[in-house]
Amino acid sequence: MMDDNFYQLSNDILRQSDIVEVISSRIKVEKKGRNYVAICPFHNDKNPSLMISKEKQIFKCFVCNTSGNAINFIEKYDKVSYFQAMKEVAKICGINDNRLNANIASKQISPELSTLYKCLTDINNFYQASLYQSENGKKALNYLYNRKLSDDVIKYFNIGYSLDDGINIVNFLKAKGYSIKTIERTGIGRIRDNMSIYDSNASRVVFALKDESGQVCGFSARRLNDVSDEPKYINTGATDAFNKGNILYNLCNAETSARQLGFVYLLEGFMDVIALYRAGIKNAIALMGTALTSNHLQLLKKLNCEVRICLDLDNAGQINTYNIISKFDENNVHYKIVNPIVDFKEKDSDEIIDQYGKEKLLSFLNNLIEKPEWLISYYSKNLDLNSSYNKKELVKNLMKEIIKLKSKFDVEDYIDKLYSLTGYSKQLLYEYYNKLLTANKNNLSSDDLEIDFNKYYNNDILKGKELVQFKIVRYMFDSIYAIDDYARANIFLPTLKYRNIVKLLNEYVDGLKERPASINLNEFINYVESNKEIEDKDFILKNIANIALNDVTLPPYSINEMQNQFKSLEKIRQEEKENKTFNEELQEASSIEEKANLYKILIEKKRKKLIK
Repeated sequence: MMDDNFYQLSNDILRQSDIVEVISSRIKVEKKGRNYVAICPFHNDKNPSLMISKEKQIFKCFVCNTSGNAINFIEKYDKVSYFQAMKEVAKICGINDNRLNANIASKQISPELSTLYKCLTDINNFYQASLYQSENGKKALNYLYNRKLSDDVIKYFNIGYSLDDGINIVNFLKAKGYSIKTIERTGIGRIRDNMSIYDSNASRVVFALKDESGQVCGFSARRLNDVSDEPKYINTGATDAFNKGNILYNLCNAETSARQLGFVYLLEGFMDVIALYRAGIKNAIALMGTALTSNHLQLLKKLNCEVRICLDLDNAGQINTYNIISKFDENNVHYKIVNPIVDFKEKDSDEIIDQYGKEKLLSFLNNLIEKPEWLISYYSKNLDLNSSYNKKELVKNLMKEIIKLKSKFDVEDYIDKLYSLTGYSKQLLYEYYNKLLTANKNNLSSDDLEIDFNKYYNNDILKGKELVQFKIVRYMFDSIYAIDDYARANIFLPTLKYRNIVKLLNEYVDGLKERPASINLNEFINYVESNKEIEDKDFILKNIANIALNDVTLPPYSINEMQNQFKSLEKIRQEEKENKTFNEELQEASSIEEKANLYKILIEKKRKKLIK
């Protein structure tokens, strides 16, 4: 989560700001009733679908689902960091706060972790000095020169060398006052049988690994001798400072250029990133051989730019690409894929620049394709298309993407490719396309859809237990007493999205120094936004915005109103239980007479309920 001081500053800025003034500084805003509307800048909007609530100080697009507070809007619109967005909001609204001039964006951490980070920085400096200033470092430097890495590249990426004995660096760190425990906690320190400590990276070229703020948090060490039985790379294990699933290599360097250019290359390893830098490309990051995690997704979404996927061209790299695009689709990450050209089979970016040169690498990186074309290539290589089942699977999976295409020329092109691959007639493929298009028309690009968002959020849609749960949570937004009512009633909300919001709401209220009369939704959203432990954060924030901005008119909160909702929920639960029992008995009934009798009993029960 955010440091308390940073979190407090964020809330103070939001309390003093006006979201309408902030959004009006970037786009045209019009008043409509008690709210404001605008053409959404986050998708190709035709009719105003962005709603802005001056009362609640939040915004929500009911087409692309982008939502948040004033700071979130500037962060997304200007494509800047959260802290930069906060400063911009303060500037727009004329807010003067000395804390904005301090380096408050840096991590506020415990003394132990601060010491650990300082130790890691000193280790990094020692490695770099050892590369250039020691006899042992000369062989490592020659190795790097042979890999065509210049001094500029070496220094830019903080590449160093760990001395052969593994002891010098330990003595250096101890002389600087670091304890054996701290050295061990950095991840480089290993304890021998005689209880002495040494550097596990000894005799290796060392690459510094940094977090998004540029702080050294770990290392990856490569052996110099490729014929050795030792592992090619030794990576820092999980420590208090380093977790591979939280780090994208070179993000701290690539962030600015990625935002400026509007895209970032996502690569396999750090040597690929270095290869692109050698070709003049600074907006490149790497997964470092691990699977894409939810934390990686959050880091990528913060960049708010197109991701160009360029993993290794071997089978493992392409399978990983498939997994990544699936996660990107689920999380609405905009991406393209570097075309896996056959000429470069089983080559990565590092090998391409070494074997074919800079121009060939740049040509390769600029050959971008969309998901349907990549899927055709992927499936045609990995499926036996002599199998009728596999051909049908290919058509089903690819057609889901084809119906999203806006250009009829593209549609025809891909259907032609399907025809060539499967042998199915074009008439059959177009028939399937039209049926799927009709059945899934709401899955088309928002560019092609005219949506009246209000129809999705009214009493006609919110029915039964969905409406009851909505009312319960809405009352909890409106009054702190509703939260107490819910806790006393010990009610279970059957729908996960409502349960998650209530759980977070309780955590938020428990953390407040003073209990307010009602929830400040702006600050609650900020609390959710800043909590790094929450999964599916965007989904939760969208649900909060949907509930808060829904035009359903409710009676004012009272304990009786809450009790009525609790009773309604219990009544629905009981009816569902009775219906389940009825259906089970109906299934077991062996004759028409038995079934008829069951229906008579059911009708009589409903009649008695109506009389009551």
